[in-house]
Amino acid sequence: MRPWEANNDATIPVLYAYQALRISGILAQPFMPVKSSEMLDRLAVDPTQRTWNDATWTGRSGFDALALKEQLSRSLPGSLFPRLNP
Repeated sequence: MRPWEANNDATIPVLYAYQALRISGILAQPFMPVKSSEMLDRLAVDPTQRTWNDATWTGRSGFDALALKEQLSRSLPGSLFPRLNP
């Protein structure tokens, strides 16, 4: 996949980004439990699907980019890591 080239299926980059963030959020749980949980909440990952066994690439089966966009639009406002002001 080359994201800079024309592609008829615009959902592929969204799928890759979503899967990478989902897996990263699952793997970061032991180190950053609160932020990982918040990130997975924002990605609308079911709480029952946040175990080590779920940290695998699920591919395109059942992936709906429009439904994901709708879920993310209802996500928590603001930044996951807000800027610190000195």
